[in-house]
Amino acid sequence: MQAEVDEFLGRARYQRRADVPEARAGSRNGFCDTTVKTTTGPVTVSRPKLRGTQDKFVSRLFGTGVTKTNALETLVIAGFVRGLSVRDVEAALADALGPQATLSKSTVSRVCQAIAEEFNTWRQRRLDEVELDYLFCDGSHFKMHQGTRAEPVLAAWGITTAGKPVLVGL
Repeated sequence: MQAEVDEFLGRARYQRRADVPEARAGSRNGFCDTTVKTTTGPVTVSRPKLRGTQDKFVSRLFGTGVTKTNALETLVIAGFVRGLSVRDVEAALADALGPQATLSKSTVSRVCQAIAEEFNTWRQRRLDEVELDYLFCDGSHFKMHQGTRAEPVLAAWGITTAGKPVLVGL
């Protein structure tokens, strides 16, 4: 969403409007936490707030007042199954939100890079402190586009000794 705000205002986060003549009026004014319900549970998202703009900022990923979404899940699944290809993420967004919600290639690229970094950090985390009573390994095939082969996704998850579910690996 930060990339969307940059695109909306026509300038980067700490760039002054005076330095960018074609930039839109307005400034960032903190964040508002919003809980979005996903199939994996509730996720709190910090939505950027703006002030002093003539037009209202509406996220193309979330819209206004969205409390339930599959768009980010579609984006993440398509990105990881297809190797975080910009073209695939654009296609997944267009499928999930319609052609009017497509993002620029640079925005999609930044989103993919951020997701890849988060996933790599999660994937390389230490698991020696996770004590499991049960370990489940499962696989599913996901067809991301019509006419293409389904791609396998393998998942390992378990139940800790405290009775909590934990995703171990993808």
